[in-house]
Amino acid sequence: MKSDTRNTRWWGWGAPERSYPLPDSARAYLVRALDLPGAWPRHDNIESVELPPARLGPDDVASVAENCTLRSDTATRVRHAVGRSYRDLVRLRAGRLSIAPDCVAFPESGSSLRRLLASAAERDWACVPFGGGTSVVGGVEALNGETDRPVLTLSLARLCRVLDVDPTSRTATVEAGIFGPDLEAALASHGLTLGHFPQSFEFSTVGGWVATRSAGQASTGNGRIDDLVVGLEVDAPRHTIRAGGFPASAAGPDLASLYLGSEGRLGVIREVTLRLRPLPRVCPVRAYLFPSFAEGCAALREIAARPHRPTVIRLSDETETELFLRLSPPGTPMKKLVHRAGRALLSRRGVSLPGSCLMLFSFEGEEGTTESAARETRRVLRSMGGVDLGSSPARKWRSERFAHPYLRDELLDLGALVDTLETCTSWSRLPELYAAVTQALRRAIEESASAAIVLCHVSHLYTDGASLYFTFMGRADQTDPLPQWQRIKDAASRAILRAGGTITHHHAVGYEHRPWFEEEVGAKGVDLLRAAAQCADPTGILNPEKLLS
Repeated sequence: MKSDTRNTRWWGWGAPERSYPLPDSARAYLVRALDLPGAWPRHDNIESVELPPARLGPDDVASVAENCTLRSDTATRVRHAVGRSYRDLVRLRAGRLSIAPDCVAFPESGSSLRRLLASAAERDWACVPFGGGTSVVGGVEALNGETDRPVLTLSLARLCRVLDVDPTSRTATVEAGIFGPDLEAALASHGLTLGHFPQSFEFSTVGGWVATRSAGQASTGNGRIDDLVVGLEVDAPRHTIRAGGFPASAAGPDLASLYLGSEGRLGVIREVTLRLRPLPRVCPVRAYLFPSFAEGCAALREIAARPHRPTVIRLSDETETELFLRLSPPGTPMKKLVHRAGRALLSRRGVSLPGSCLMLFSFEGEEGTTESAARETRRVLRSMGGVDLGSSPARKWRSERFAHPYLRDELLDLGALVDTLETCTSWSRLPELYAAVTQALRRAIEESASAAIVLCHVSHLYTDGASLYFTFMGRADQTDPLPQWQRIKDAASRAILRAGGTITHHHAVGYEHRPWFEEEVGAKGVDLLRAAAQCADPTGILNPEKLLS
């Protein structure tokens, strides 16, 4: 019997037994810098979370379900009501949700899923596809559109098999509900890997990656999920579509691309064929300090233009670098850099702490060529002003990269408003975009009578541009922080579009980015997508209010 849900915190991030505690010095610094209250109570009992009455129960769905588990208990409804955005966590921690699915279905076969969709269309039930529930933009919120129709959440937790692995072609066909670690474990037995590692990797699914056009931390070297999808199978209320499946084709527009980033509005992605690569044999890593963010970006631009790019490369701005150092445990090589002797040594080499920027990179691949590419990257970074810090900081980041989201729970417990947003633009516009969004975030937070901390890093490179990933913090309004958060989010979103950035590089659109997405693609672009949605879903039951109004 497959599990219906993963064992995760219902009010926060990840596994209940894991955390990422702040060092005492870092906690004290943030409480002092942001004037935090030091505590923010949260609701602890999932069974007593306030929910709207269920309008639909297992008995109502049973007559149209086959090979399917149905649940409408409080805990299941809470776990499938929202994702993991800041807005979601505030509502969960308060123990009150104004929306929740009326029933959650766990189909175990494609035929079961198709029957549920067809029946839901006949009965006018909204259907919300649900993978790992890690959306940070409201993508899995149990909304029903402008009507009062019941909401049936369709969990893909039991559609999680590896259907085929083709070592000769280096492809695999999998069901969309498979989680990242389970996929990689299955592929490793064949000496293969997908090599797609978003920060949510441990708790997100292949279907979610495809539906949101996930980038993954290794996209600079391995490509985004867009580059790794060969084909897919999608179920809609009145049809099933098989799109793609060839290494390449000129047979009209690429239908598979239509479903990448469709967020469940065009159908439920049930099956995906993916491109694989051999498991890496070596993984050289390195860290550098650059005197400024601008000089670090210039080095990144040079690296992006070269044929052998690192699998992962990241550049933190001055503020994020300083916080990274504060988060380093006592006695570690990075912590020693902030001591007097370490600062003096760096000063003689042309950089200072605080005030410099940390760059990390890693390569993954075969021996010989990979190590040669890493040496060439090190040569370029040194020639452009980078100070070599060795491998320790990069190894630390790599070992903790999936644990960083746990920090948000810790900060919320202290009374902080903390969230992230990301964007992407061309190299020529990157400095303006960075300055505009940083300024907009800082000003909006300070207008809410709070001090502000705004961090940024570059983490995905392209020959013509790069992404910017911002983390922002302030003191949360303890009565109702959501209007405060919305004003900050709106200010940053306006700044992104005015400065020539995309409203989202890899977090998707969901509900929270929808107004800005519609502005980005324009009225005719929205009309085109709406026409596709109307064809796939004439009654409008699929994931209402996401992507398109």
